[in-house]
Amino acid sequence: MDELEKALSDLAQRAVGAARQVVEKAAEADQGRYAPAEYQSAKRALDTAVTALADKNYAAAIETAARAGEAGQEAYAAATLAHAREKLEAASGEAAAGRAAGAESFAPQLLAAGESAQSEAAALVAEESGEAALAAAERALTSFSGARLFKIRAAEAARAAAETAQAPSLEAAAFAAADQTLAAAREAMDAHRYDEANRLADQAAAQFASAESRSWERRVAELAPQAEGEIAFLTNNLAVQYATDYFRPALDAFLDMRGNRAAGLYKEAYAAGERCLVEAGKARGQLEASLESVVARETRRLEQLGEIVSDEVGIAMAESGRAAGRTAVVTRRTGDLRASFVAYENLSKALDGAVAQVVTRNRQVMYAQRKAQLDAWRATGAEPLAAATFKSLSEQIESLLAGPAPLANNERIRGADQQIAAELDVMEETIRLSTEQMLAETRSNLESAAQEGGGRIFPNRFMRAEAAWRQAGDMPKGRNYPEVAAAVVDARNQSIELVEAIRLYRAEGVYRTAAYREIDNANNLLKKFAYVIEVGPLGWRTAQSSHRADLFAGVQRIISASEFYLTAQTLEQRVKDMTPPPTMVKLHALVVQSFEELTLTGELFQKYGDYTYGTESRRKFIEAAFDHYHKREKLMLEVDRLMLEGTRVEEAFRYDQPTAVRRADDFLTRLQQKSRGIEKMLGNLIWGYEL
Repeated sequence: MDELEKALSDLAQRAVGAARQVVEKAAEADQGRYAPAEYQSAKRALDTAVTALADKNYAAAIETAARAGEAGQEAYAAATLAHAREKLEAASGEAAAGRAAGAESFAPQLLAAGESAQSEAAALVAEESGEAALAAAERALTSFSGARLFKIRAAEAARAAAETAQAPSLEAAAFAAADQTLAAAREAMDAHRYDEANRLADQAAAQFASAESRSWERRVAELAPQAEGEIAFLTNNLAVQYATDYFRPALDAFLDMRGNRAAGLYKEAYAAGERCLVEAGKARGQLEASLESVVARETRRLEQLGEIVSDEVGIAMAESGRAAGRTAVVTRRTGDLRASFVAYENLSKALDGAVAQVVTRNRQVMYAQRKAQLDAWRATGAEPLAAATFKSLSEQIESLLAGPAPLANNERIRGADQQIAAELDVMEETIRLSTEQMLAETRSNLESAAQEGGGRIFPNRFMRAEAAWRQAGDMPKGRNYPEVAAAVVDARNQSIELVEAIRLYRAEGVYRTAAYREIDNANNLLKKFAYVIEVGPLGWRTAQSSHRADLFAGVQRIISASEFYLTAQTLEQRVKDMTPPPTMVKLHALVVQSFEELTLTGELFQKYGDYTYGTESRRKFIEAAFDHYHKREKLMLEVDRLMLEGTRVEEAFRYDQPTAVRRADDFLTRLQQKSRGIEKMLGNLIWGYEL
């Protein structure tokens, strides 16, 4: 067979297969009575197509199959339309019968649904939509039939419910009587005695319901003792504690059963009872599993107790746990769940106490051993050579006694003890390394001091520190720990103090330089305002009362009062921003206070020159300005005294001779200025009166 012939064969087979499906569908719809002529025409065309296919006349087979399919479709449409008309007619009859049976009173929804489907079917028939019309007509017939047989169906449902409750065996006579009543109802319905049929159907439904209720009542009566026994068993065997996942649902179901039974809801009561038994069964399983888990856990704890016992004292402490363990094993063999749980609870409590005692005992033994070892090393006098290590070990040893003493904590304590032991084992090497580190640190400090000019600033201290370092380094490093420790620690301390002294010396020098720079700026500012200051307070009061020309503005030849005030504020802030070394905090406070007085002096001079203030106010301003000026001068005397007092004159000359000479000259100059200032003040008093 070539490819073309094979393709035609496949196409013909598919065409004949499709036509056969259509014709078979038409046959099913026709049932030999709705559209026989159309069906026979389609059947003949299909047979012809099958014959042509067998003869390998593929073109004829395809063509004839197409005609058969079309004929089949026409036959199917004609059959479904005829069938729909038949069903629609039957539905009309059922509707009339249902109304006659009184369905409008007890099944109005079914009648309404039937009428809706009936109208839909009629419209579809008119449109010759056979398949859809048939489906709608069947729905209408079903609804109308259901309305007519509504009470019969209700009785049948009651019968099925009674069967579920096992009424045929538990209430055989009543069930048989109800069956007879239901048969009579069906007979009356078939005879169109609708009132009688409905009455008998209601009677049968009531008989079945009564039989069902009594059946459930009997079954609940048989089931309740089982459920009650299960709950009692679970309660007695501590299920509330050891089977929490299932005991609560079982108990809830049991309570539901009891409540429904008391309310006469026997079916619901029976269902709750069955749930109770199911959950109780699960709870029993969980009880067994819980006991096995408890046994395994406490057995392991008992084994662990034996593992941590280290001496005779510990064995005695553990005996209470061992005794409780033996009792628990014996009780478990009896199969008594409750007693077994109680026995293992007692074992757990006994183990808690025994473990706590043994672990505490172990801790105390470890603590005593390690503390004795560390104390032995302390006795050698080596502690200063490795102070950090001794401190760390001491804290670690103390931690052996810290915290609670559960079994789980024992491993942590053992690990800590092993770590301490390891450090103590290498203590001699630790001391040697620490000694070398201290000597290296001392050498580094001396090198740093030398780079900072320590040999020039503090020659004697530098030489002493260097000699101490060399002496410590030359000592034999054996077990003569006290001598070595004294030498090494002394050398290191001297080097540290030397470095700190140099840093402090330099910091003091930096601060003095910065402070004197700002003090010089302040003195220069006062020199620029000297004409105003030389007049004195009495002179300015006299000038104010004489009503002469504005002399205050006239004497501000170099700098105005406003400029003086602004400059003083700037200088004050710069001084406040300075950070003094620790040894100069008191001095810095005096310097800051002196600049605050300078700023107040400038502020008051500015206010004195402001003629918007009254005469009395300006008089107070000028007096206050000179008060603050004199306070500043007194503060500067104290500042100079502290500056010179805190300076090592001989070291200062070696370190920075020109600076020291200038500072001394400045100090003498300021003292001379103070004396001249007093003389000028007296002169101002006289001059003021002359004004």
